[in-house]
Amino acid sequence: MFQTERSDTGSEYSHRAPLDAYPQDMSIAGRQRLAFVMALGIGALWASLHLRGSYMFYDEWSIIELILHHPARSLVFHTHNGHMWVLASLIYRLQLHGWGLRSHWFINAVMVASLVALHAALHRLLRALSVSFLTALLLSGAIAYLGIAAQNIVFAVQFSLVLSIALAATAMGTVLGGPPTPRSLVAVALLAAASVLVENGGSLVLVPALTVLVFGLWGRRATVALLPAWTIAAAWQLLTPAGPSYPASFGDRLRFATRLLLASAGGLFGQAERVGAVVLVVMSAVVGTAWVTGRLSSRDRWVVVGGVVSTVCVIGAIAQSRAGLPGFVDFTDYNRYLQCVALPLTIACTPAFVAYWHDRPAVGPLVAAAMLVLGVAPLQSYAATFHAWNHSTRLGVHDVTVVLRDRCPSGAGPVLESSPLGVLGPQITGTLIADLLRRGMLDTPADGMLDPSVDRAVLKALCPGG
Repeated sequence: MFQTERSDTGSEYSHRAPLDAYPQDMSIAGRQRLAFVMALGIGALWASLHLRGSYMFYDEWSIIELILHHPARSLVFHTHNGHMWVLASLIYRLQLHGWGLRSHWFINAVMVASLVALHAALHRLLRALSVSFLTALLLSGAIAYLGIAAQNIVFAVQFSLVLSIALAATAMGTVLGGPPTPRSLVAVALLAAASVLVENGGSLVLVPALTVLVFGLWGRRATVALLPAWTIAAAWQLLTPAGPSYPASFGDRLRFATRLLLASAGGLFGQAERVGAVVLVVMSAVVGTAWVTGRLSSRDRWVVVGGVVSTVCVIGAIAQSRAGLPGFVDFTDYNRYLQCVALPLTIACTPAFVAYWHDRPAVGPLVAAAMLVLGVAPLQSYAATFHAWNHSTRLGVHDVTVVLRDRCPSGAGPVLESSPLGVLGPQITGTLIADLLRRGMLDTPADGMLDPSVDRAVLKALCPGG
């Protein structure tokens, strides 16, 4: 998959350098910089198009409720499904007090910036793993924007997760860049701590791998740099309520974990669990033979171990809390988990593919391009469904505001404690909408017509007496 040259030195930081790692003249370096900037711009445009016209949806309403009814300082200790919402509460507070619910552009802009940061961080990390420039550019784009990233690109509330992963990936690239210096130690410490603070769940994707790399490449003493990150994570778990954990047997959790691993591997190529089994077999064979035959350097082995540790940690955490999800069939509506597993899995396999395909420079770009192409269909399919849900939420909120303005057909006041949108938005109550209207964060529509596709459900919930 990766275009490389061999190195015969035994140092931990001796590794296969991509054929294009040392451009022969500045024109090549300049073209690479231009291509990099253009790729980031294309990614930003791609994300913007998929976020265009979006509205507050599902978990975003939980954040809104927290912001309205809790002081800013207390939100540090508020949790949603076990996730730290320090940054999310700040960003949504700015959104509400700046633009209310009239526009979603600010949240979308933060999401696009987070995705671009992830794309850039993954490219840098793959380059540090000796992947060729073009392959790294394509592969990082596929992981950030397509296939396994379907939910994490269209659901703007995921910006915390995306940014958390980007910060940890940047820290990993720093560790792989060379021996520790005072500056690099401080940088890694700050990046790891920021990853946890931004989203403790997202930090679990790569911070375990980062810890392994720091220990293996920089030495035991250097792991002190990660003490702040792990202290923050431990304090959060001890001081805040745990997220929901659905009842499930050990066997159920094991089956869920297996399916998650298979779906994540298959998702790299836009496919499901059966193809994922084939991908895993290939990955295991390549890594295993590269390890046994001595093709992996000491540094490479630490990368493999770190990637595997992170993969196991993420799968274990998700299986522990989500294996008993009621009505769970597959990961179509839970594809946000796939990126979290597929990313460390890819990192674990990268050194082995570099070792085997260093003399086949065309293979890497072709595989990465295939991942890009195959990743479009699952993204577009999920995006269409998500946008339909999103639009229905907008219409439902419109109807609720009209009922609150005009009262029930019988003349009675609406039942504000109800959740008129049902499963589409159980967090949205009449009380919450009334509060947003009172604060001027939501406008009462001038048009008094109720949308016929949802008005019956809204009326039944808000006006049970007619």
